[in-house]
Amino acid sequence: MTVRRPPPRAERATATPPSPTPPPHDAAELAGAALLGAALTSPAALGRLRALGVQAEEFGGAQQRVWRTIEELGGGVVDVVTVAAALGTDPLAALGGPAYLTALATQASTVDTLDAHRAALGQAVHQRRVSQALQTLTRRHAQAPHDFGAALHELTALAGQPIGRPTTGLALGALARTVITQIHHPEPTATLIPTGLPALDAALTVLPCHLVVLAGRPAMGKSLTGLWIALQAAKAGIPGLVISLEMAASELAMRALACEARCDVTGVMRAAHGAPHDLGERGLQRLDAAATRLDALPLHIVDQLQTPEQLEQAIAHAASTGVRLVVVDHLHCIVADDGRSNETVVLGRITAQLKAAARRHGVAIWLLAQLSRAAEYRADHRPVLSDLRQSGEIEAFADTVVMAYRDEYYHPYTPDAGILELIIAKQRHGTVTTVRAGWDGSCQRLVPL
Repeated sequence: MTVRRPPPRAERATATPPSPTPPPHDAAELAGAALLGAALTSPAALGRLRALGVQAEEFGGAQQRVWRTIEELGGGVVDVVTVAAALGTDPLAALGGPAYLTALATQASTVDTLDAHRAALGQAVHQRRVSQALQTLTRRHAQAPHDFGAALHELTALAGQPIGRPTTGLALGALARTVITQIHHPEPTATLIPTGLPALDAALTVLPCHLVVLAGRPAMGKSLTGLWIALQAAKAGIPGLVISLEMAASELAMRALACEARCDVTGVMRAAHGAPHDLGERGLQRLDAAATRLDALPLHIVDQLQTPEQLEQAIAHAASTGVRLVVVDHLHCIVADDGRSNETVVLGRITAQLKAAARRHGVAIWLLAQLSRAAEYRADHRPVLSDLRQSGEIEAFADTVVMAYRDEYYHPYTPDAGILELIIAKQRHGTVTTVRAGWDGSCQRLVPL
C-alpha cells in the first residue's frame, strides 16, 4: 500500500533552456509552493488565501514575484496562463519559464489543507527571521562586543511576534465569499470523508479537520468499523493511516484480506500461521486477488506508537504525504499518564491534542474509544453519551460522537441479529440519529442497508 505522489515535473524541451529553477528545499518554500499552486488552480483556494490575509512578504524570491503578479490581477481570472501573460516574457524566463508555474500547480494544496500550509509558512518565515536576527546579533557582538543593543532588541521583538494568521483575525465577509466560491466551483479533491455506508454518509458531515469519536463496549465492532471506513475511503482515492495501539499491523492486514476477499477471518489467520483451515482452493485464490487490490490502495498501518507525541509526529508526517484520514484504535491504549493527573484529565488532554492535530494538519481523525459498563446494568443496553468514559472531557472536543451497538450480543434471538446500529449521539454540523448496517463479523464486513 503506497501513498500516491504527483508525477515529476517534465523537463523543458527548448533549444536554449533557461537555468532550471531548483525545487523547494526548506519548509517555507514547500509551504509557499503549495499555497501558490492552490492559487493558480482553484478560485476557492485563492479566495481563502485572500481571506487569510496572505502577504507577498511571506514568500521569498521567485515565489514572491508570482504572488505579487496574482495580486495585480485582482478579481480577474488567475491561472497558469494568465499569470504567465501578466509576468511577461523576460520576467517569466528569469523564473524558469512556464514550467516553473506548471510545477507550482502540481504541488497545489487542497482547500481543506490551506490553513495548515499557511500556518507552516508562517512558522517557517518566523524561524527564518529569528535565525537572521541571531546571525546579526552574533556578527555585531564579534565586531563590537559592547554595541549590539539594536540587534538584541530586534531579536526580542521577533521572538514575541505571533506567527501564522494576522492578529486582526479574518474578515467575515471574505470568509463568506470564499464559501460561496467553493459552492460554485467545488474542488474535485475536497470531498467529505466517506464511510462506505451511504446512509451513514448522508447522516454525517466529516471534513478533513474533524475529530470523530467512535465508541462502544467490547465486541460491538469498533475496530471492524474503523478499518472498514479506512478501506472504503482509500478505495475512494482518499489516502489514510490506521494507528493501531491494540492489534499488530499483521492482524489488521488479515482482517483487511478477509474483508476484501469475503473469507472467514478465522480461516485467514489459521492459514497464515500454518494451521488447518477450511478456505479451500477458491478461497485462497480470492485472497491472492484481494492482496493485489489492497496493494494498490493509498493506506498505511502503524502499530508501534504509544504516546500522544508519537501520534502527533506520525499524523504530521502522514499529512505531509497527502493523507487525509487517520483512524486511531484506541484512545484508552494511549500512554500519557504523568503520575499527577487523574484519568479524566489525561484522556481529555489526549482528545484535545488529537483535535488540534486534526485542524493543524487538515486530516479527519476517527478516534475509537471504550464505553463504561453502565450500559450493562440497564434493561436497554443501547449506549448513551454518559456511558462514554470521562465523557465530559472527550465529548467536549469531539466534533461528532458515534456509538456502536449490536443487539444480538445481548439477545441472541433478537430480530435485529446481524445488524450494527451506529448511533450518532453528537454532531456539531448535523442532527443526531441512528444508522443501521448489516454486520458480517466472520468476513469483517459491513453491508449497506
